[in-house]
Amino acid sequence: MKTLLVLRHAKAGWDGPDQDDHDRTLTSSGKHDAQAMALRVSQTLPRPDQVLVSSAVRTRNTASEFIRAFEIEEDQVVYTKDLYLCSVDEMLDQIAWLSVPESKTILVVGHNPTVSQLVQQLCENTSGGLVDSMQTCSLAVIEFPDSTEWKNLRSGTLLHYLTPSLKCGS
Repeated sequence: MKTLLVLRHAKAGWDGPDQDDHDRTLTSSGKHDAQAMALRVSQTLPRPDQVLVSSAVRTRNTASEFIRAFEIEEDQVVYTKDLYLCSVDEMLDQIAWLSVPESKTILVVGHNPTVSQLVQQLCENTSGGLVDSMQTCSLAVIEFPDSTEWKNLRSGTLLHYLTPSLKCGS
């Protein structure tokens, strides 16, 4: 099977009224949630073969905790501005464009509303409305048949929806 891990960045704040949205950093609770989630899921989920991350500071900070917990090499990580404020179709295009065909598990770290909409679109038959709007630092685990190509993601099965409080639903 192929697995897509869709992660919304952890809670971020504003350092001042003139701060650019792209440069927002994690709050202390956001850092804590990212560390706790990364540790927990690294012990139970498959290790990503590849990580695709929005170039925004808050997504990079969140992803770094998962990269560390899963012990992922830097050459397996792609940072791109094309995942920042993109549409679902643009996110799917980035997954298709940047993914390595041999990858069995890919982690995508992005922003709402796109990550929520992506999960809804890919799992419309299995999510049961569970993922209307992903919480900060929540993770959706979507499984696809092994024959699925990353460039042709259509319909998957939502295996888990994990939140910082580590509640699980499927």
